Amino acid sequence: MKRTRPSAEKVGKTCLILFWLCLLVVCFLCRDALTVDSIVNFVPARPAAAAAVLLVLFCIKGLSVFIYSGLLYAVTGVLFPFPAAMAVNLLGSVLMSSLPFLLGKKAGSDGLNQLIQRTPKLKLLKEFPSQNAVFFAFFTRIIHVLPSDPVSMYCGAAGMGYLPFLTGSLLGLLPMIVCFTVMGMNVQDISSPAFRISVCVMVVATVLSAVLWKLWRKRHEKAG
Repeated sequence: MKRTRPSAEKVGKTCLILFWLCLLVVCFLCRDALTVDSIVNFVPARPAAAAAVLLVLFCIKGLSVFIYSGLLYAVTGVLFPFPAAMAVNLLGSVLMSSLPFLLGKKAGSDGLNQLIQRTPKLKLLKEFPSQNAVFFAFFTRIIHVLPSDPVSMYCGAAGMGYLPFLTGSLLGLLPMIVCFTVMGMNVQDISSPAFRISVCVMVVATVLSAVLWKLWRKRHEKAG
């Protein structure tokens, strides 16, 4: 019998999967060393090169739970003035959200069931009113309770439209993007009003998100 050679497409997909797996392993092993200072020292000095490296890190973040997105937002604030930092962070957020969404889209309903088994919290989203996809994506981002990457995969696997998903996701991430960017810009002077206000806004947003999540769960349990 003749051995059939794997097609170029299959070989390419296998190499890509191995590449991302290697990156994830590296991120996991180096997770304790991923700090603002270490990333700033790693990023090139030239603005264009620095932006490119940060965007690659955002892509890795979209496929890994070992990098905190707030860390990347803050690093961008350290390296760039506010308008440029916001542009890089917004583009990075698009990449970070889109990659797992597209993976979920490709996985479909089978992938959705597997994802829910791996992340039981996502099971509650099946009961969330999803008539308004923009609000659904916004709510799951603004509460800061559910892991962002599995949520993106869930939205893709559930068949949500890309533009409503992306619009809601960016709106939900916007307060976090602004606050961490400002914190990064003022990290050398943590006693400055801008840094303190940003920290306070993030603390209040985190507390409110936890309250919103608890209220919604209680309402869901009563209705169920």
